[in-house]
Amino acid sequence: MLQMMVKCVALEVAYMGIRVNAVAAGVTESATRTKDTTGGKHLTLEENADFMAKAERDVPLKKVEKGEVEGTSEWFTNIQLN
Repeated sequence: MLQMMVKCVALEVAYMGIRVNAVAAGVTESATRTKDTTGGKHLTLEENADFMAKAERDVPLKKVEKGEVEGTSEWFTNIQLN
C-alpha cells in the first residue's frame, strides 16, 4: 500500500522536479506483542520469536530491529545523512 502511494505521489510531482522517497520501518521487536494490554497480541515468548523469524525472512536487507523504536529512528537518521 505504501509503495503504491509513493509511486502515485512521485508521478504527481515529478514535473516540478520533486523526488519522493519513503522508508517503511516494517517489523520491530517490541514487548507490545507479548503484553496483556489492549492492542497487544498476547503472544508467548516462543510465539513472538517465531513471529520475528518469519518477519525477518520477508525483509530484503534481513535487518529486523532488535529493541524498541529508538534504534530504528537512529537508523533512519543515518540514512538521511549519508
